[in-house]
Amino acid sequence: MDSDKPDPTKSRVPGEWYIVATCKACQQDNVLAHDKDAKVASGAVRLGIQDDGQVNVKCSTCGQTQSYSRDEIKSIQAE
Repeated sequence: MDSDKPDPTKSRVPGEWYIVATCKACQQDNVLAHDKDAKVASGAVRLGIQDDGQVNVKCSTCGQTQSYSRDEIKSIQAE
């Protein structure tokens, strides 16, 4: 990663969109990626997760690892 640019998983720029998984244990949003192409304010995310595939995410707040389906991952706009 370019050292001059902030890590999008650690800081959020107000007005920018991010793909997040909300921790099932502590309810904190975990940023998975900066969603530069987000155009839909509904929170819908276009992900390449097939059928009932899962993504494992370790929470940066509580440390628990949980599995998420594509329906549990959303796009949010930072405030």
